[in-house]
Amino acid sequence: MLKQRLQKTVLLFFALVKVTESTTYDKSSRWLHNIPSNIPNTTTLINLRYNSISTLDGFQGMELPFVQKLFFGHNRFTKESFNADFLSNMTALRILHLDSNELGGVPRFKPIEVRLRELNLGNA
Repeated sequence: MLKQRLQKTVLLFFALVKVTESTTYDKSSRWLHNIPSNIPNTTTLINLRYNSISTLDGFQGMELPFVQKLFFGHNRFTKESFNADFLSNMTALRILHLDSNELGGVPRFKPIEVRLRELNLGNA
């Protein structure tokens, strides 16, 4: 019994170590029109700056619980196309950059998403 507990503890420890390593998904400046579907679920930073993304539909169904930083600057989001509901699956998110989009104001966020420490809306 003690041996099984120890094995489970060791496995859990290594799983946590793997997840806490910073995993960056960088697809900036690729002329993307959609959110890529192959973002690893252990990702902690997503950089999709300087693309032509205008919809967040690609995030539907994705589980990205470790994302802490999300950079969407210089895309084509509008206030109507930016649906912040996808943020509810990103419970670790602290930094969100939406600068240089066509938002025309602050997007609507659900109260659960008010855990952001930094929201960049410059020239949005």
